[in-house]
Amino acid sequence: MDKPFYEFQVFDDAFRFEFKSISSEKVIQKAILFQETNLTNYYNLTLADILADGSIDVLSKSNNGDLDKILATVIQTILAFLVFYSIKKIVFTGSTPSRTRLYQIVLSKEFDKVKEKLDIMGITDDKLEHFQRNQSYIGFVISKK
Repeated sequence: MDKPFYEFQVFDDAFRFEFKSISSEKVIQKAILFQETNLTNYYNLTLADILADGSIDVLSKSNNGDLDKILATVIQTILAFLVFYSIKKIVFTGSTPSRTRLYQIVLSKEFDKVKEKLDIMGITDDKLEHFQRNQSYIGFVISKK
């Protein structure tokens, strides 16, 4: 991905990344977490706002005018995570159906740029398949080739 992204900090052995979403109106602290699942080598990706009390909110709508830059930052952290943990697989879905659809749109746009380095799979109701544009998915799995 060749879009501008936010500088981020790496924490907890690259299982947590943090950055600031910045606009002329506000600064929002964000976290990207990679959390172990019950499947060996599968890690769930979570994008969240960090609240003042340190808790995270996955449902907030920041509307900070920098969605493309945030998504580019998420992609950069995925690439960084896979440098640290090349055999891991990253699983994610949106916290809402519209966010899942947004992620699918981004993957469709960026697919040709990353398909040589990454395996991208789509999750349907009953199977896992190689990602295809114009196919609806409920989630995604990304791993290094």
